[in-house]
Amino acid sequence: MQFSRIMFALAETLIFGAWSAYRNKQHWCYWPFGATFYEALVGVRVADFTVVLAHETSSLKFAYETVPAPVFNEILEPTAKGVTVLAEYTSSYYAGRPAVSSRPIGKGRAVHFGAFYTPENATALLDALALDDPLVSWVEVPAEIEAVQRQSAQEGFYVFLNYTGCEQKLHFKETVYDLLESRKLSGEHWIEPYGVRLVRK
Repeated sequence: MQFSRIMFALAETLIFGAWSAYRNKQHWCYWPFGATFYEALVGVRVADFTVVLAHETSSLKFAYETVPAPVFNEILEPTAKGVTVLAEYTSSYYAGRPAVSSRPIGKGRAVHFGAFYTPENATALLDALALDDPLVSWVEVPAEIEAVQRQSAQEGFYVFLNYTGCEQKLHFKETVYDLLESRKLSGEHWIEPYGVRLVRK
């Protein structure tokens, strides 16, 4: 599974990362006890947190895989019924404590991921949530390419960003329209080093 999938918002699953409960919609820092709305939404509170220093190793374990949890770790404490712990930390004084949670809400779910993302842990998260790649039915995207979706009421727009110093290949399984070059695309096409391609379906 590709790391690029984390860029897509799926209507039934809302994923929050570390630090999500620290600021309100005006981007002001909460008073220490003011994150009530967020905690009620995800069904967990951050019971403790710590920085992972450069010389330290931190990891978390999903059901079948242990992955890195670098930089910053939030130790979670479920506060609502129905919360499922998807992963626990395996290192330091908080080994065995919750690292990733999921709470059902209506027909969907709210997920809190308590560490900084890496390609490895983001992929493990998406696997644990059983989320399918929303692109795979119409385009093959290499792991080196970041893919971002924007959707209007009528059509979808997709941005493909090449952050590498070499060409990267996209394979379109159906015809799309390149908005930057004003032409239709299908089959194999390349993105130049540090290039971008903007298409409409």
